[in-house]
Amino acid sequence: MQSCRGNSGIVASSVEALLSWAAGMPQRRFEFTLEYVEVYCNDCRDLLASSQGSKVAIQSDKNNRTKISKQETERFSTYDEFERKFKDANKRRATAATALNRSSSRSHAILTIRVFEQPQGESALPYALGKIQLVDLAGSEKFEPGSSSVQIQEAKFINISLSALSRVITALNTDSDVIPYRESKLTRLLQEAFSGNSRTLVICNIAPGRKFLSGTRSTIEFATKAKSVKATKNEAAEKEAQQRIERRRNEDPEFNIAVQAEADRQ
Repeated sequence: MQSCRGNSGIVASSVEALLSWAAGMPQRRFEFTLEYVEVYCNDCRDLLASSQGSKVAIQSDKNNRTKISKQETERFSTYDEFERKFKDANKRRATAATALNRSSSRSHAILTIRVFEQPQGESALPYALGKIQLVDLAGSEKFEPGSSSVQIQEAKFINISLSALSRVITALNTDSDVIPYRESKLTRLLQEAFSGNSRTLVICNIAPGRKFLSGTRSTIEFATKAKSVKATKNEAAEKEAQQRIERRRNEDPEFNIAVQAEADRQ
């Protein structure tokens, strides 16, 4: 996810691509915000908060979309500005040394980047265009000899949340009447990613070597199940988004010109 040894990483590449896309349309004004949380021992913690371990509550709005209450949000307009805020937030993420990694993630982290457009006119409010969520899942854990009680507790909750995610994917693949999103904070936060209003990409990290065979096999099996998911649309959210677009078309003639210009670029 993050850069290392000259590799810019998924987060950096995604943000740079987004800013480059916006720079290609100088006649339009865009704004970007970031939110960053981790799920640690099934607690949701705000990594942008000034104090480490600041817990936040997960709620649902009237359209059953998940939201986080009292979450910190940071604005950025350049990559350097984003990188500074992101690196500072990562210092508050839960990590620990393991046999394979000096700073192994002990939590799942979700970075959300929202894109807004500022309409013409000083009094007009920014209009939300969409968002990108980059999710760093901690790998499944085995209890190593000599592990502390804290590490055992962390490993237990990592495995519980990954198992809950696997059950959600299984339920989606079998057209179950009940999708168990509420079994875990992680699955609640990822609920929107499995709706038809989203496009979701899963990237799996596997290691060569016979001693990693079991983990590699389970990772590939997980990816295969995830690839088979057929997303279902959130009709209420889709209708609300369409209504916002229609209102914007009626209120701002420049918006129609911008939409057509973007379509011509495709």
